[in-house]
Amino acid sequence: MKKVALVLVLALSGSFTHAQSSAELKGWYLSSVIPVGSLIYSMAYGQQTVSNIVASAKTAVGVSYWLSKLTSVYANYAYDSKIANMKDAFEIGISRAF
Repeated sequence: MKKVALVLVLALSGSFTHAQSSAELKGWYLSSVIPVGSLIYSMAYGQQTVSNIVASAKTAVGVSYWLSKLTSVYANYAYDSKIANMKDAFEIGISRAF
């Protein structure tokens, strides 16, 4: 039976900013990266508030596959539930490290 090692890398970050106006800006996100063999799965969720009203709530998922030590292909999807138009985005591509 083949054993597969699963490593979970979790990053939590927050920020607090005051603009020059009276509006108070706050934001935070939570993300994870899960490598499984040549695949790397990623997930993220975050919110931004302006004067205690949620202005942006984003969710993103992605996957990357290593073709070699320096080359990978990737696909990502992101969705923002609070934006009226252009709520989602999708990207695919190839990455080469130098």
